[in-house]
Amino acid sequence: MSQTSSPRIGGLLLRLLCSFVLAFSLIGICGGSIGTAVTGSPSLLTAQISKQDAARKVYDALKSQFETEYNATAVPADVYLDALSADWLEDAMKQQVTDSYQNPADKTVPDFSALEQSITDYFERYAAENHCEKDSTYDTKLAQTIQNAEHTIQDALDVYQLDTLKNAGLWQKLIGRTHKPLMLLTVGCGILAVLAIGTLLLLRSTPCYWIGTGTFAGGVLLAAPMLWVMGSNYISRFSLKEPAVYAVFTGTMTQLAHLVLLIGLLLTAAGLVLLTGSILRSRRSHPDTASA
Repeated sequence: MSQTSSPRIGGLLLRLLCSFVLAFSLIGICGGSIGTAVTGSPSLLTAQISKQDAARKVYDALKSQFETEYNATAVPADVYLDALSADWLEDAMKQQVTDSYQNPADKTVPDFSALEQSITDYFERYAAENHCEKDSTYDTKLAQTIQNAEHTIQDALDVYQLDTLKNAGLWQKLIGRTHKPLMLLTVGCGILAVLAIGTLLLLRSTPCYWIGTGTFAGGVLLAAPMLWVMGSNYISRFSLKEPAVYAVFTGTMTQLAHLVLLIGLLLTAAGLVLLTGSILRSRRSHPDTASA
């Protein structure tokens, strides 16, 4: 009796192991593929800039800041804002993200020629109306005003805080050192999943049941945390000062959470179908056992 039960126990443990490997391989495929997509292409980040209307939020923030600084600079906010538009800001933000993927270590500087011309024209009008001499003090003040304005606008454009990450050396590591390992993780987990499924098929005894068990478990492990994140509004509870930064950050995190949740639910559904089909098939094959 022990000789007969031993192979059965061994086969059961092997099927459990294959289901376990399949479940976590599917999780690895999901995480690796999403990570590969995020580190390999700027499309997710640039799409959120448009979706969250980040350019309009940046424009409103700059307007408020330049109006507040008027008492200190004596430069009306319209001098800066006339050279800016929501479309220009959006293009500049997207270009910064795209350039950061193509050249992770370089800092993107937008074309500020229109801004520089607007500030220069204002200074010339002011000097002519108030009979100010264009001396070295005038030139220094003009250059400083242009530099401060460009710095303020460039900081506002960096809604993903990429320059901060670059200065700390983190962005270069994230893009340069994680993309290929994530690809290898995805491929490796895919191979493990195929091997686990192949082994279960070779064992023949109710392969759909065990494949369904692994698929269902992987789906639940992916979907359950995301359901908690979405149900508890965890992402929206982040506190970020700038509206544009908050919008793109929470928007990106929410989209990723939705994607993982969708994949988890699809895997869960597929696992349930396989499990249900296997159980029904087993009952039809052994009607006496099922009725007992």
